[in-house]
Amino acid sequence: ARAGAQVTVLQRGERMLERFDPDLVGWLMEKFREIGVEVRLRTAVKAIEKRDSGFVVRTSSGGVEATFEADLVVHSAGRAPALEALDLEAGGRLDENIDAIEVSNGIIDAYRTLWKELTGWESFDRSERWRITQRVERLNDLGFDIEELAITTDGASTEVRIQPKVVDA
Repeated sequence: ARAGAQVTVLQRGERMLERFDPDLVGWLMEKFREIGVEVRLRTAVKAIEKRDSGFVVRTSSGGVEATFEADLVVHSAGRAPALEALDLEAGGRLDENIDAIEVSNGIIDAYRTLWKELTGWESFDRSERWRITQRVERLNDLGFDIEELAITTDGASTEVRIQPKVVDA
């Protein structure tokens, strides 16, 4: 879409990436909208026909049939990896000292920490305004620019609250 192509994603399910964190998927959908990618949910692909000039994609959504003309069609299906067939142990690639559950939990914790840094509110005393700059620098170090920074105060209180809205740098 950024290169000028019209991009449409046809998603059979209620939302994209159903096994992923809803907040992350929501952020991704917002980014798609910003760059002009159209996402059609609850849309089943019924047929893809090759034509001289490209493809015709036939869909159904809520009983309504539709067709899309396309120069290129990419099919993608979410699948669970079949790691058993790799036999990591036989290949000497399985480290018995690594706890897979612990690694998985570490990845989840790291993601949650990152998500909080990218989207969470932070509160501090008005005398600690330097923390605004610190938050901006942390986000920049992670590779993000700030599109907006919500700053709120309660007139009688000395508390300052900030929440960034980030974009890819």
